[in-house]
Formats: sequence, structure tokens, C-alpha cells
Amino acid sequence: MPVRDAIRITCLLAGALALAPARPASHGEPVRLIAYVDAAGERVQRSIDTFAAQLDRMGVTSRHNVTVRRVTANLYDDEDIRRGIREALRSGPAIIIATNSSVAAIAKEITHDVPVVFGSWQDPVMLGLVPSLARPGGNLTGFTLFAPIDEKRLELLRIAAPRAKRVGVVVDRWWLGDLGGQALLDRAARRFGIEAHAFHAETAAQLRRALDTPAARSMDAWFVPNTALPFEDPAALLASEIARKPAMFPTGNFVDGGGLMAYEPVVSLDEALALFAKLSGLVLDGMSPADIPVERPKAFRLSVNAAAARRMGTQLPAALVKRADRVLPGDGH
Repeated sequence: MPVRDAIRITCLLAGALALAPARPASHGEPVRLIAYVDAAGERVQRSIDTFAAQLDRMGVTSRHNVTVRRVTANLYDDEDIRRGIREALRSGPAIIIATNSSVAAIAKEITHDVPVVFGSWQDPVMLGLVPSLARPGGNLTGFTLFAPIDEKRLELLRIAAPRAKRVGVVVDRWWLGDLGGQALLDRAARRFGIEAHAFHAETAAQLRRALDTPAARSMDAWFVPNTALPFEDPAALLASEIARKPAMFPTGNFVDGGGLMAYEPVVSLDEALALFAKLSGLVLDGMSPADIPVERPKAFRLSVNAAAARRMGTQLPAALVKRADRVLPGDGH
């Protein structure tokens, strides 16, 4: 079973699950059902509504008389995901939308016939979802926000804080081992001359315990990769000692909130949901998922907070500030 994504795509974006409004049958054609599997919640419902609107905008709804049905599952419980997918399959869907790699992996396990369009934070090839991004094969295709940029993030942190020797890394149960984080830290130690120390934290309570140690207090800088905690509780990180030292965060909202810097793929809510709609349209138009390449990030953004640097007594190199896509002159305002 492939490793679980720490966070699901539609919640990064903002999402939900329930029957989206059904469209009237066009020209007597049967309704084509898209089963959208995700957690419950208002954010997910807003994403489903946006996804349905994207299908309309691209003409998919009018061509194929599409309706979107939510299928709610606990994304941290594989058995509940299996229940949800089996429930969806009883409705005879034309497509299953899998909003993280765990849903995609379980859908792949259960059905080889129904097309699955997935979104993943991780590398779908490494996870075993597809053998190749260019030619996925089988019944899965989709998009990934994965890009091998964690080493680049550490390089940028090293440039911003060249005197930092001891770097704390906030990890979860997946990133360090299954996702190759330890190998990355070993390479970074050799390349940048740093001592990387992992601190396990998936919740705010775990973070408080991890930081309330002599080892954590001795860190010169921090690296926060894309794991469960930054998505589920960014406020906990911004309220901690991590945000008061030079730190590289995974997304720009941390810089907006007073963190020093972030380097991230640039994919907006509308862009990600448009990708779900675009790929669904290709499948409904008759293309096999096996022949539809997995989409990847094409743009990246470096954000820095100059006020945070001044507050920490860190002099950001002029070349780093010049290459940044966003420079916040004030404290996150």
C-alpha cells in the first residue's frame, strides 16, 4: 500500500462531498456520474461546487450530461476509504476523483475498470500509483503537486542564514522514511555542512512537546517540509519558536503570517480544480487514462519577509531578495 499523502489536494485548495446539483438530461442522454471522494466539510463542498462549475465552463457537462456526487470518507482510515469507494462503485460512476494518493491507491486496488483521476502531494511514480508520468498505464491518471524541491529549499535557507549549523526539521511519520526525507537530510548535511535534527510532530500538542526540549532550543534555524502539520495547523507553527528563527516553510501563507521564507509550487485553487475538470473531460471524451500524462507543477515562487528578517537580526543577502518573487516589507501585511 503506497504511503499516504500528508494532506489532501482539495483541502489545500479548500473543498467537500455531497451531491452537487444534478444537471438536467441533455438530448435524452443518460447522466454520467463523477464520484468525488474526500472528507466531509464545508470547504470540500465549496471545492466540489467549483469543480462542477469548471466542468460547465469547459463544456464537459453539456457534452456528457455530467453530475458530480460526493462520497464522504475518513481519509486517515483505509477501511473507511474502501467503504466509500465501494459505495461509489455501486452507483456505476464514469470516473472516480481521488483527492489524495491513499484514495487513489485504494481505488486502484478495488477497480481496474473505472477511470480514476487523482491529485497527489507526493511522487505518484514512487508511490506506485503509475509506472510513468508520461504514460501512466492502467486506469489512473491525474496531477501531482510533487516537485523534488526540498533540497532547493534547504539551499535557500542556507543562503539566508549562512551561519546556521544546527537545523531542526519538522517531520511526520511519512516524510522521514517513506518519502525519502532521511536521504535528503544526509545529502544536505554533506552538501551544505549542516547538522539536521528531525523533530516528529503531526499535531500542535506533539509540536509543543518536541520544542520543549534542550535539543530544539539549540537549533539555529528550521526547515518545515510539506507534511501534515503545516496544512492542518499552520497557526501552531507560526505561534512557536520556529517562526522566531530563520525558517524555510512550505507555502507562502507562512510568510504572510510572519515567517521568514517559503519556496513552493504555484497552483491556485481554481487551477487545481480546473485540472480535475480538464482530465475528467479527456476521459469522458474517450481517452484512456493510460495515455493521459500526469500533470506536474510548472511554476514556483520564492517569498521572503524582510520585516521578519530584521526582527531575527538576519541580514538577507541582496541577491536572495532580488530573486524573490514576493518580498513582504512589513510584518506579514
